[in-house]
Amino acid sequence: MELAKTITTIALVIISIIGAIFSVLALKKIKEDKSGELKDRVYFKNGLILLAIGLIWIGSALVWDISFAPGGAFTGVSVSYLIFGLVYRKNREG
Repeated sequence: MELAKTITTIALVIISIIGAIFSVLALKKIKEDKSGELKDRVYFKNGLILLAIGLIWIGSALVWDISFAPGGAFTGVSVSYLIFGLVYRKNREG
């Protein structure tokens, strides 16, 4: 049980660091672009990454005694990012 809590804590720290890095990169991209809006590819790529994290978390919850809630949250956010990226791309293309 203690091992599962340690692994969960380490995973949350790693995910938080990755999220901070992506936020800094997105802000840097906005400043370079000068248009002030994110491109659809950024949302789509972040959605794919968050989907992988969510599915890994849910799979880990099946093996170890940890909560499904963070995996569900990552999966839910990733689906919304993927939908937004696809809709924005279709609107951009015409």
